[in-house]
Amino acid sequence: MKRAFFLGVLTFALFVDAARAERWPALKPEDIRALASGQGEQWRRNARDLAVLPGAGPQGREAVRQLVQSTAPSSVALRETLLKEARFALAQPVPAYRTPEEVAAVTKQTLFDTRQELWMRRVGDDLVLFSFAAAIAPDDVALRNRVHDLALAACRYPQWGVREPNQDLAAGHVARGLAVAWSWNRGLWNDADAKLIRDTVRERVNTLAAVMSGGIYWAGAYQENHNHVSAAAVGFCGAAFIEDLPEDAVRWLATAQLNFEAVARYANADGSSPEGVPYWSYSASYILQYIEGVRGIIDVAPFYAGDWLRNMAAYRLRASTPGFGGTLPWGDASARDYYGPHHMLNRLAAEYRDPSAQYLAAKLAFVPQYGADVIAWNWHWHDPAVPAKPPESLDAHLPVADAVDSRSGWGAGDYLLAIKSGYTNRNHSHLDAGAIAFAFGGEWLLPAPGYGKGSGDKEFWDAKGGRWKYFSNATESHTTLLVNGRNQRFDHEARGTVARFASAPRSMWTEVDLHEAYEGVDAAWRRVFHRRGDYVLLLDDVILKEAGRVEWLLQVPPAAIVNGSEARIEGTAGSLAVRVIDPATALAVRMPLSPKVDVPATRLKTYAIPREGKASGFRTLLVPRFGGDLAPAPTVRRGADERYHIEGEGWSDELVFANEGSVLSVAADAVSANARLLVTRVKAKQVVDVLAVDAVSVSLPFGSLMFDSGKPTSVSATRINDELWVLDSDRAGKWLKKPDTAWRVSRGSDADELPAGRVLLMRGRATEGDYQRWHEEQTAVREQPGLPVRTTSVDLPVAPKESRVLVEAEAFATQVSGRVDVVDKPGNRGRSLRGFGNDSPFHAIAWKVSVPVAGTYRLRLRYCTPLDGTRVSLLVDGAAPGRNALEVVLPRTGGWSVDRDDWSEIVLAGADGTVVRVPLTAGEHEIRLLRPSGAINLDGFELIGGED
Repeated sequence: MKRAFFLGVLTFALFVDAARAERWPALKPEDIRALASGQGEQWRRNARDLAVLPGAGPQGREAVRQLVQSTAPSSVALRETLLKEARFALAQPVPAYRTPEEVAAVTKQTLFDTRQELWMRRVGDDLVLFSFAAAIAPDDVALRNRVHDLALAACRYPQWGVREPNQDLAAGHVARGLAVAWSWNRGLWNDADAKLIRDTVRERVNTLAAVMSGGIYWAGAYQENHNHVSAAAVGFCGAAFIEDLPEDAVRWLATAQLNFEAVARYANADGSSPEGVPYWSYSASYILQYIEGVRGIIDVAPFYAGDWLRNMAAYRLRASTPGFGGTLPWGDASARDYYGPHHMLNRLAAEYRDPSAQYLAAKLAFVPQYGADVIAWNWHWHDPAVPAKPPESLDAHLPVADAVDSRSGWGAGDYLLAIKSGYTNRNHSHLDAGAIAFAFGGEWLLPAPGYGKGSGDKEFWDAKGGRWKYFSNATESHTTLLVNGRNQRFDHEARGTVARFASAPRSMWTEVDLHEAYEGVDAAWRRVFHRRGDYVLLLDDVILKEAGRVEWLLQVPPAAIVNGSEARIEGTAGSLAVRVIDPATALAVRMPLSPKVDVPATRLKTYAIPREGKASGFRTLLVPRFGGDLAPAPTVRRGADERYHIEGEGWSDELVFANEGSVLSVAADAVSANARLLVTRVKAKQVVDVLAVDAVSVSLPFGSLMFDSGKPTSVSATRINDELWVLDSDRAGKWLKKPDTAWRVSRGSDADELPAGRVLLMRGRATEGDYQRWHEEQTAVREQPGLPVRTTSVDLPVAPKESRVLVEAEAFATQVSGRVDVVDKPGNRGRSLRGFGNDSPFHAIAWKVSVPVAGTYRLRLRYCTPLDGTRVSLLVDGAAPGRNALEVVLPRTGGWSVDRDDWSEIVLAGADGTVVRVPLTAGEHEIRLLRPSGAINLDGFELIGGED
């Protein structure tokens, strides 16, 4: 994420966007009073005996003692990271209060932005970090002193956020931090300190709690991050101050409890957020902090019993790009997390004993994002006893977000196909129903625009009209269909709907009904068949009420090669070919028609194929190719009645589907079905794979499957070998095996019953172990191709000490797979680059450098980041100058130079600590930085001679 952007212009977006958030009834004061009156005394008793947070009860203190003493390698590593983070932060001064005018003068932000006083969020986050660190190292006087000094400084600030005094994000972060500091450091405060803290908290948290009954824009916006952050702080303070401010604290607990009950009631049952992945991470962090903050005082079991929390980790997993370096690009979002998300995944893994959540937390290819508090919660919530294991399926449909993902695997060398549906007008949404995006690793070969640069404009947030004038939000900037040159509908009920979804070990089928997303349409469908590892077939159909124009849109990186009806996009981990089968029309460059084009030309380029009339259809084949795969593309032959014959090396597929509302008896390659769709694969003259959708019956080589005619189902059959098949079905059915076979079912009440879900059909010596071995082979992690390393030595002496080449970051020659902004930052030389690595872990920036004297140089980089251990690779003239240049480690510098000078300089060295040596002849060379594991700001670099 672009941290400076998040702290600056993006915070404006957060504020204004909240004004149009989904709203439900705000809390009623009488309900708060009734709950506080009925439960207050019980909550006080629970706080003395059962509270879990350290310092608030015996259970909490014992839990921390066990964590501190844990010898599990993962717990020890997280504990050491926490202490390292805290001791680094000790070197930074306690932030003094600065007026919004003073901050604006330094950061170049508007007063409208700086009046939120979001710089205080760091203060609240650091209070959590230092409190945890002091609990781990109670003899460290410096840590305890910093908790003391930071808490008192926060209390002496005139307010926490001046635009809505003590009513929004700044207040939420600081109040939550003070609550943790108060609970965990009881012996730290003298009488005057304690009075200052109690008086400040009483005044400001009472204000924060009061507006939750309707006094601010986020009251009743129960899916919105402002609500979650603020309500969590109110709950934390209720738990922390229940003995010291009993009347106020009980009311705060009641307020937060009723708010989060509403959050649970209106939450998406699939664990998703209408605001997209980055804002989900901010919200989910504070939702979980609230629940754990009041655990033991209030019964939190009902929260964890809900589907929204149970599915939360699965949502984040499914939103991951292969290799886990990025996230889905839908809506207003950078393709990265804003918070964590390691700590949330660890909490969910521990609560539900969820191996896939633990797997993702361990596999994330970057350090925890943003606040220092996430480092603390990450240690506190990690349970090393939970095993780590990827999920069984490579496909998923999130039914509330109404998005589909289908992938070749989880490794950085795998690909992801993402399909967007759902409502077109929700927080941070785009008019993009039916859009697809495609990534190899974390590199988007079919991109979506993400956050447009128009987000600094007030009109950008006018969802009733102004917002849709921006190219980034418009239909024309997404790989979907455009009807009559107009945006998709943006009334509140406009949407696409995933009408069918079927997943099999080797394939996926989905149908997206788009007729509610467009004006003037009788029917609109996007149907997608994914044959894993081989191809994706898109079948698009639109019927208009009156004759008109439908455009098939394709978004590609500018470097894509387009020739006629074919496009080819080369990526680092693989490539994608796009071939429009019907109509046989050339793809043409389409210039934006939106009044405000806020996506730079370096991000994406739009191509289109139009059709005129009442009925329009498009048939397209996408062919992914892994790095080094030179197999020819499959051939496609389209027959009558929507029958397709697709043939590749050593295999052939038959696909036939019926029109909407029909169920036909279809047959292909000795397999028949009463279904809407039947797909079969033949290899070596044998049927090896079958997928039937909306099936009543399916006849297979080993027998027949029968289902309730009133409840058709999706069923797949995959041949592993002569003695083992895998069957998947959505519903239970009957298996009518052939009389002369000896097949047996791995599970089920009798031989004639086929239970729903996955079963094995076995005969002879086949066992479930055979299936497990096959499954492990199918889901093995595919690594991304390695970068080239120069193996031939260049025998050059060390360049003279006086030979130096200074390069300003903003003078870059090219960039790919991402975007940086050229900005002014406190302390930069000239200007600087903001957001390297924000868009993608495959972001690369290159500079042309003229070297006057041949020799071996070192490279000194001037950069800033608050994230410790960010990795980046260095290429010189297309190859790494040594293996240590493949993984250069950048220590944190303290921040992104938002409101202070955080710049630092380092001579590049590998993970092993050895300095990277760069032999250069005299003349021009290319220096390239790539594969950043997190966002970095760059000010420039120097090639320096001489000895170390």
